[in-house]
Amino acid sequence: MVVDVDGKRVTGRDVQVKLVRKETSRAAVQENGSWQYKYDTVDVEVGSCALVSADAPVNCELVVDKAGSYDIRALITDPKGHKSLSKHPFYVYGEDAVVWQQDQHRVDMVPDKRTYEPGDKATVLVRSPFDKARGLVVIAREGIVSHYPIEVKGGAATIEVPIDEAQIPNVRASVLLVRGRVDVPGAPPGQDLGRPAFAVGQVDLKIEATRKKIALEVLPEKQEVAPKDTLKLKIKAKDAAGAPQKAAVAVMVVDEGVLSLMGFQTPDPLAFFHHDRDPGVSLYDMRQFLLAKKDVEPPPPPAPPPTRRRPTASIVMAIRASASAAAVPVEAAPAMPSAEWPIRPGPRRRR
Repeated sequence: MVVDVDGKRVTGRDVQVKLVRKETSRAAVQENGSWQYKYDTVDVEVGSCALVSADAPVNCELVVDKAGSYDIRALITDPKGHKSLSKHPFYVYGEDAVVWQQDQHRVDMVPDKRTYEPGDKATVLVRSPFDKARGLVVIAREGIVSHYPIEVKGGAATIEVPIDEAQIPNVRASVLLVRGRVDVPGAPPGQDLGRPAFAVGQVDLKIEATRKKIALEVLPEKQEVAPKDTLKLKIKAKDAAGAPQKAAVAVMVVDEGVLSLMGFQTPDPLAFFHHDRDPGVSLYDMRQFLLAKKDVEPPPPPAPPPTRRRPTASIVMAIRASASAAAVPVEAAPAMPSAEWPIRPGPRRRR
């Protein structure tokens, strides 16, 4: 649909519609003496159509074949040659590998609506900085409501969050993802850019408080009264569906002129009682303190200790008992050291 600056519809204007996918590549580069990731995003046209504006909205069908980040762009040119471009970004999720241009420690979470009603089911896109990862989903509102594991493939996944009336006016969805050690193309040795890492993301889901609102209708008996007169009021209370609602009502009669001079604003009790609640939960991971792996040659194994052999020795004893005695060899025990022990005969005794 084409409108002018006054918001009036313009017919018969040519409109060029294009479907553009944002393709992002990631590489390891060295800047200021440190290695980090550098992202480069290019626009790739994946579809187009030509339309002519009319009083009623016109449309065309474009096929989205891959997961990723897209723009719908509509271009028109007025009779004076002035161009006007409108675009609407959106995301497509699937198992195709997608590189998102974001911090390596942050998980982007994109809800499918701005606000929800009790009974809805919120679908949240989880944009992971890792191609493959596992993690934990935590739904919290003043404490943990639920938690369950999640697995990411292709850099994206979705989670579904049931919206309950007890969660008015908000509930928080958080995701913590972890990834093991991987090889990073282009990374120099010794930097360990692919060491185990983690990423955290969260989003607050807003829930309308319309079910908590009571519609009051005040019907005075007459529109004008004099001083010291009595005015009868008829008060009707209805719930969000328009059905009669039993309620306790406080009636206050004030001087509107005085309040207008004070700039008084009537307080909203609904916002007072149903203000945003703290989740009461935080996610923490110790991998942020993990040191980089160093490529150092392992030391050589220690040499084996020298083998100590237990020598066996012979002890030769020369025994001289008489003039005709001869030397007799004797084998000693293995534990005794090798040595020669001469034995000299004592003095001869005379008979």
